[in-house]
Amino acid sequence: MLCRRPGNEALYLLSKEGVTQGDPMAMALYGIALLPLAEILRKEYPQVMQPWYADNAAMMGLARPVAGCFMRLQAIGPDFGYYPEAEKSYFICPLADEAAAKTVFEEMELEIQYSRGERYVGGFVGSTAMQDRWIEPKVEGWVMGVKSLARVVTRYPQSAFAGFTQSLQSEWQYLSRCAPGVGKHLQPVEDAIREHLIPALFQTTPDKVPEDMRQLLTHGVKQGGLNIRDPVAAADGLNESSMEACMELVTSLTQDSRLDAQGHAQCVRQASTKARKARVKEETATVEAQAEAARPATKRRLKRIGFTGACWSLVPNRLNSTTMSKEEFFDNARLRYGWKPVGLCERCDGCNAPFTVEHALGCKKGGLVVQRHDDTRDEAGALAALALTESRITYKPFISHGRDVSATLRTDEVRESEDKEGEEARGDVAVHGLWERGKTCILDIRITDTDAKAHFGQSSEKVLEKVLGKVLEQQLVLLALVSEKVLGMV
Repeated sequence: MLCRRPGNEALYLLSKEGVTQGDPMAMALYGIALLPLAEILRKEYPQVMQPWYADNAAMMGLARPVAGCFMRLQAIGPDFGYYPEAEKSYFICPLADEAAAKTVFEEMELEIQYSRGERYVGGFVGSTAMQDRWIEPKVEGWVMGVKSLARVVTRYPQSAFAGFTQSLQSEWQYLSRCAPGVGKHLQPVEDAIREHLIPALFQTTPDKVPEDMRQLLTHGVKQGGLNIRDPVAAADGLNESSMEACMELVTSLTQDSRLDAQGHAQCVRQASTKARKARVKEETATVEAQAEAARPATKRRLKRIGFTGACWSLVPNRLNSTTMSKEEFFDNARLRYGWKPVGLCERCDGCNAPFTVEHALGCKKGGLVVQRHDDTRDEAGALAALALTESRITYKPFISHGRDVSATLRTDEVRESEDKEGEEARGDVAVHGLWERGKTCILDIRITDTDAKAHFGQSSEKVLEKVLGKVLEQQLVLLALVSEKVLGMV
């Protein structure tokens, strides 16, 4: 490692083994450098199985060949930059075989440690009883982690949610892949999720979270959930898919054959795809079953829930504007599952009617409808400005079809009296050069409440299809009026 010193000569820091930490190629370089060492040991001791992972070497076999292989590793390892230490190594065997193993290792003057089981590459090697004892403190730590995140939720809900779904739960999922039968130990983690984390995310109490909702929350975002997996139910499936993914690698080790890297990669992809398709199929069937037994409003919400909620799979980032305020997070979480947001006012400040979510989406006097439209317009303009430049964006542009020819909005009264012209038509956002260089694209934003009473009994797709048909009809009428004016000028 080269350490620069301003004004002085650089220092060279020499390491006995390994490569520079932080180098993205470190793992590949380390594996390539140690490959000749592993090949020599495999040829000299074919009766000893030797799985290598970076600098983690393991040997499986009878005590005498394993001891001989280890001594050979100590002798030639330093030539490859590898320095094994016997006092930090473990020989894992049943208690009945330990005395014979000790005799062999003492004959070869190897002072190692003996154990019934030890951690290995994130998993565990040894007896089931020792594995259970090893898992217990890890489960206790995860329970504390879930409870700590539940306390953080009250002030920083989005950060706590992202920390759980994209970091903490990955720890016990990794263990489930590496060690079979760990699901029975993860029930305390599931209890902490049910009693602390989920109530905190939805600002409620554990007894008010129904069982079907907990099942829905375990789904992926595209299947209507929040990716809050059930560690107990998912453990066996994760282990099974991991075993399928490693089949090519295991076959290479057990049969002492060369590993087909392409075959291994294909095996991993196939197992991953198979597991994902099975999970999505099961989750989709669950959502459809809940929708069939639900009321019409809930059925429509469940049918469109998979097409919304992309924000739940994002990491909060100020640079990319993917952060939500505390109020936004809690309101979106409750609205996603049909719950009323906490803290709504009793009366509408526009018409004094009882204030509900449905009323807020349709009230023409309170200003929320206009605000929702303007927020969407501003977001479209901001995204276009990021892709292009702010100078190319114009708000509320006139819709014109040539010099001194602009479209007009004609009311019923105007249609009856053709000597009057309606208000000049405006779009919401004009983006210069969006689709084609030198030309301006005008975007017109329309917000449709698919749950409005006027659309009762219709699916969201049918409502949007009808709205789109009306918009197209209006555009055709507008083009006809403009064509008439152009011909008149000619």
